[in-house]
Amino acid sequence: MIRKEIHESVYNAANAGDLFRLKELLEEQADIVNSQDDHGFTALHGAVEGDSLLCVSFLLWRHADPMALTKRSVSPLHICSSPDIASLLVACGASLEAKT
Repeated sequence: MIRKEIHESVYNAANAGDLFRLKELLEEQADIVNSQDDHGFTALHGAVEGDSLLCVSFLLWRHADPMALTKRSVSPLHICSSPDIASLLVACGASLEAKT
């Protein structure tokens, strides 16, 4: 798989809450955890958008950047709708002061 396809697979697995597939993909290529698509979205953005606390936790454990910004300066915390995920992101370094 080329890097763009791998990123899409990781993002989609995270967004769908598919922890098994996410683990499998990151075992194949660990450095993809913070890769960004053409708009700057990471797998962590996908997991947050998909409201998957398990995938968010796993990605943070694998050193996903809680302060990752898209090209429009959107962080995972900006798109978060879950208090539990928001608390986890903040505990792992996401800034409450970040602005878009």
